[in-house]
Amino acid sequence: MARLTTTRISVTLVLMFLPAFLLAHPLWGEAVGALQESEGLVPGSMSMRFDQYNGRGDLISSDETLVRLWIDANGEVQSTIVLARSNGEDVTEQRRGDPGAGSRMFGPGAGDDGDGSPFASLQRSPFAVEEQPRVTIIAVGPAQSLDGRTVLPLEFEHRTAPDVLSRGTAWLDAESGTPVRLESTFEPLPRFVSTLRMVQHYARDNDGNLIVERLEFSGDGRFLLFRRRLESVLFFSEYFRLP
Repeated sequence: MARLTTTRISVTLVLMFLPAFLLAHPLWGEAVGALQESEGLVPGSMSMRFDQYNGRGDLISSDETLVRLWIDANGEVQSTIVLARSNGEDVTEQRRGDPGAGSRMFGPGAGDDGDGSPFASLQRSPFAVEEQPRVTIIAVGPAQSLDGRTVLPLEFEHRTAPDVLSRGTAWLDAESGTPVRLESTFEPLPRFVSTLRMVQHYARDNDGNLIVERLEFSGDGRFLLFRRRLESVLFFSEYFRLP
């Protein structure tokens, strides 16, 4: 209980010093606080599916992966691929040697992680406390129903790099400000990508922590002159907190 109280106090102090344009809409501040309280949570299970389609809309590849994560005796996060399938074939052992195979955007090397990746901006949450000076709310829509909850859509811009701007909409619970859904893209897109959309679905775990329950990507682009469409979905569960 003492730990939770300390966390709430620190969140309150952080929110006190947020830019005035964010505090002009209290729900956004509540969303920032909810994410801060859940800092340090790691999913113990990740299930991923990546499907690629050609320019005619035909499915040309499908990959499924199940990953488990845990804390070892030294307090370090470890992971292993439990199961991997490529077009229905079991490729678990091969993928353990190359974990990123089958999941790269529009072909090998086109979407590798890291600061140099054109997709790195998607890894920076607009709800993170440290990102608030670079986030601007540009519009607030009327309340609507989403997944059985009354939510308020807030359109935002997030300057993730000097030359990269993320744009999107956050649907927040109209009473608590808890994030329910976040949809975003960024500009300029890499030259090999024509459209890109990321959607995060939030939920509360059994301990009341805010978690990302599902993450969806969809995009169109070209790889070696061939048109490709990627659709992927990632499920996260069994969260645990880092020591």
